[in-house]
Amino acid sequence: MNDQQHKDEIQEEAALWFARLRGGDLGKDVEPVFMAWLKASDEHERAFSRLCTAWDVLGDVPKARRPRRHILARREVIGGAVAAGIAGYFLLRPQAAEAKIYRTAIGEQKHFTLPDGSSLFLDTASDLSVLCDGHTRKVTLACGRAHLEVKAQNDDALLMAAGGAQVVSRRGVFDIGLADGRVIVFLQQNDALVKTSGRGEFRLQAGDRITLPASGEAAIDRPGRDAVTAWQRGILIFDQTALGDAVREMNRYSRLKLTVSDAKAAQMKISGAYGAGKAAEFLHTITLLLPVRVDTRGDTVEISSSL
Repeated sequence: MNDQQHKDEIQEEAALWFARLRGGDLGKDVEPVFMAWLKASDEHERAFSRLCTAWDVLGDVPKARRPRRHILARREVIGGAVAAGIAGYFLLRPQAAEAKIYRTAIGEQKHFTLPDGSSLFLDTASDLSVLCDGHTRKVTLACGRAHLEVKAQNDDALLMAAGGAQVVSRRGVFDIGLADGRVIVFLQQNDALVKTSGRGEFRLQAGDRITLPASGEAAIDRPGRDAVTAWQRGILIFDQTALGDAVREMNRYSRLKLTVSDAKAAQMKISGAYGAGKAAEFLHTITLLLPVRVDTRGDTVEISSSL
């Protein structure tokens, strides 16, 4: 039997059930048999729902309570206990959980407890969604950076998605960031599996950091923990970091935007610890340490080489 024949057979079964119920064939054994058929497959539900929709059987069911698929609800269409059973099955069964959204504004950091009990610390200008429905624990980072402490929950792993990467962990503690298509994961405790699109899988141990650029190969290193996690204390640490990269990081925390206007200045190296959101202090320091000049234009500051 091909797919089309299979679909036709299911549609015929649905039509027979619909006609039988509307015709008043409501013997005591009908409801359990019908409900067993209905529950046996999503295809059965869809086929029966299409017939219900065609006969306008939603009636007075409030729109807010209508499920994802149109379903049978009017007692007068099928009558009695069978109608109650069908309506109860569709209207009262658990529906898919909706994702919860967590966001922070520029310069803002927040702590949250997720529905599964895991702890989340969300960095500035970040956007993250969480879906926990009893069967799935999925967190999706749209942008920014987060620190996550996964609470063990039986054998159910938490899936953290960012860009083209997925972090799978049952009880890990890790940071994950997504910016300009680049994903960085730093595992602090326990272990985690990082799955990538087209670049394989990587098993991380505590202390490992994986960097996944928008294109190119993945890189794994073991940086100093204090420097990598300093953002959680409101500090940004640079170690021979290109000025252009340091400026991009500073900009995440401040509405005063810094720009580097030439390649020579962008490649200059800078080291030190700077307060997140302290753009004015950062500018003062780099003018002392580097051969650059600073020009202010409204709420934008342009940095250029003075060489």
